[in-house]
Amino acid sequence: MRYLTVLLAFLLFSVLTQAQSLSAFKGQNPKALVVLIPGTWNSLIPGNIRRNPISKQLEVNSYFSLDVVNTWVRNGYAVIIVNGLLPFGDFSVNASIVQQKVHNWYFKNFPKADIPITFLGHSAGGFYALKAAEKSRHLPIRNIILLATPLHGSPVADVLFESGPFSQRLRRALEKASDCIDFQGALHLTSLSVRRFLKALRIPDGIKIFATAGSQRPLRFPDYWLDARRLSPLFSITSKVIPEANDGVVPLSSAYGVGLRLRYTSGETVPIKRLTKIQCHLDHSEQFLDYRIFKLMGFTRMNDIRQEQIWFYESLIQQLPTQVHSN
Repeated sequence: MRYLTVLLAFLLFSVLTQAQSLSAFKGQNPKALVVLIPGTWNSLIPGNIRRNPISKQLEVNSYFSLDVVNTWVRNGYAVIIVNGLLPFGDFSVNASIVQQKVHNWYFKNFPKADIPITFLGHSAGGFYALKAAEKSRHLPIRNIILLATPLHGSPVADVLFESGPFSQRLRRALEKASDCIDFQGALHLTSLSVRRFLKALRIPDGIKIFATAGSQRPLRFPDYWLDARRLSPLFSITSKVIPEANDGVVPLSSAYGVGLRLRYTSGETVPIKRLTKIQCHLDHSEQFLDYRIFKLMGFTRMNDIRQEQIWFYESLIQQLPTQVHSN
């Protein structure tokens, strides 16, 4: 009960206080820019709370913890988090929001366009990143990191909207509700929809794609109840429909895009570098959320989350090509 109560209270707080534009974290003379792009539920999930250095007001930034942000800043990156995306929005719609906000911020802060860009999209944010890159012909995007992005679709979405006993009723209900709330992004996470989306995608030539993933074992009552080293109660349930190692939402083979072929604008195949050696030992939400949120929910060993986040993002940064200023 405490787990659900704290989760609902924190979501309500975040909705009321969240920043709606971009949150920027920038040191002196950054060597590159990383754009952190949230996934589904993006504008409802709080990642970090800070006092805005300009307005001095308290703001809640989407999704990514300060440990994640500070890891990039320590390594010489400027960081922006894209806030204000549609929680369950259409991939293309959210991609357009990403593209427009990043374009406006980038050329305001780097008018010479001499700072290379890395997109990092978590979960469905990876799809927004890919589509935004397709739309961003004038931005110097060098890398796209797909973290726990279901490149073969989500088995959980398949059960909910395609093959489950109530899937057709649920799908019709969401389609009717779309007049008020856009649920297309949730429906697009099925295997068939993801396959269609990626088949039509054309990545600008030269952009490097990296795919990485996370996994944990389900909880075991009572020994591992609310133990941060195990999947949460909710993800332990959803993991039951996934027949392989997973993070509670996305199986490893889907996150790594095994067998997937993307295309450049030129028609050439995009090589996907699968970072299997630095697999993240965190569940789908622990990969980005502040570890203290889990303490409020009653979890134990929260510091394990923090240490794993820092190790994982440090290791991820080391896998990227050496960044140099663009010409």
